[in-house]
Amino acid sequence: MLLLLFLSAARRTAEKSTFSRYLANVLLRRYNKVAYLETDVGQTEFTPPGLVSLTVIDKINSDLAIPCLKTPERRIPEERPTMFLSYVLSMYEDYVKDMFSSGIPLVINTCGWVKDSFYQVLDLKDASFQRDLHLMTYFRQCFPSYKTFLTYKELARALSVHPPYEVPISSAKIQHLHCQFPVKETFYSLNATIVGLADSASSKQFPQCVGLGIVRGLDTSKGVLLLLIPVPHSFLNGVDLLLQGFVQIPASLLQVQGCVSPYMSTHVLATY
Repeated sequence: MLLLLFLSAARRTAEKSTFSRYLANVLLRRYNKVAYLETDVGQTEFTPPGLVSLTVIDKINSDLAIPCLKTPERRIPEERPTMFLSYVLSMYEDYVKDMFSSGIPLVINTCGWVKDSFYQVLDLKDASFQRDLHLMTYFRQCFPSYKTFLTYKELARALSVHPPYEVPISSAKIQHLHCQFPVKETFYSLNATIVGLADSASSKQFPQCVGLGIVRGLDTSKGVLLLLIPVPHSFLNGVDLLLQGFVQIPASLLQVQGCVSPYMSTHVLATY
């Protein structure tokens, strides 16, 4: 069987992601489904940033300027360069095993590193804006679809007062992907951060990440983590691992006019 693989590779700011989504639209006119392997973790198309993902697309997206979040077949957090390459290979192997025989074409969106080291970071203002836009769109899913927000400021205010999940600290495993913290500072380091929600039993080397959450705060007197989670409850079965990487919380969430941001309040943390 012929492998239909389309690789989008170019320098940064060359609109690779837009081209990849357009290419997927073109392929959907001929095929019922298209697989999309996302390796540009700084400016993702179908998931929040920070995740290598394999997504199956079955509908044409008519407006390429609007974020189009979907639930991928598999997603794992991007970490160090060597581990990053292992993740990408793992996703590709999943495609070959589960989708190739069905004749589903594959579009691979690359990360724009056409030379030098994998340590380069997408820090352009436009890319940063796109990341924040995807994250805000993602966390908008905390609310029912019929609830409208005219601006992202309204969404930020709604999130600041949205009831969080309470997760027992005793049942939570923490994995810092890029650095280590003293044991006494482990939970404090999570405050006001975005974490991956993973199932440690799915794979020791590549734990399955079902989505992202915002650590609203910690209450050590009650022994609970306070999390804002847009992931459906049914997806959370088996989640026992929080992955902390470098996905930054959008600044607009920290600047809610008229109230003290709950993510930065000192009152959310009880003393040890």
